[in-house]
Amino acid sequence: MAKKRKVKDAEDDSVFKMPEFDRAEFVRNEIRDSKIILVTLVYAILFATIGHGASQIHPILALVFAGVGLYTLRFIYTHVKIDITELEPKKWVGFCGLFFFCWLAFWIIISNPPLSDSASPKASVELLVQYDANSTYNVTVDWMDVNESMDIRIHAFVRDSSDIESVHLTIFHTQIEIANISMKMGEEKHYYHDITTQPGVYKLVIRSEDSHGNENVWSREFEAKTITT
Repeated sequence: MAKKRKVKDAEDDSVFKMPEFDRAEFVRNEIRDSKIILVTLVYAILFATIGHGASQIHPILALVFAGVGLYTLRFIYTHVKIDITELEPKKWVGFCGLFFFCWLAFWIIISNPPLSDSASPKASVELLVQYDANSTYNVTVDWMDVNESMDIRIHAFVRDSSDIESVHLTIFHTQIEIANISMKMGEEKHYYHDITTQPGVYKLVIRSEDSHGNENVWSREFEAKTITT
């Protein structure tokens, strides 16, 4: 009987007992974690904005500011009077990950259109030679034969994710500037200007600028030669 009683007592001792639920501590931890999440999101957005501005100087500065934000998380929590003395290591990893991915997502959003545009406008330019009212062809080489004078239409097709602010054309003939004008706008971001050539070397410089101040400069030289017989 004594042996059976010992076995029964051992079985009673091995029964799992549910720890008492501390409701007050649970609520306190949930409130603390909610505050940390809110502060982390605001802090990440702040550093993403700062990083975006700094990346205009050099892209690596955006990552530098992200690292600064991660390093100072502990201090900002303390500054806003959040008790982090009992914060578990796995939660620290989670909050740091939340900061980084929130920073990355917001930095990508504000670094791309429509919120931001750092890319220069793209231009493709064609020279359209017009012998008469019914005859035209595109110039694809760096020279053309000219008999006395010839009408040429300069076409610039400018593309950009933002609005085009201006397309400016400067023309040099035998190294002398002969025109400095804003090109006329046609349909579908198409700009043009007409000139009448004379024999000699021409240089075209087209400067396009979008509404964010990004600029692109395109230049080309061609020679107009007198036809000899």
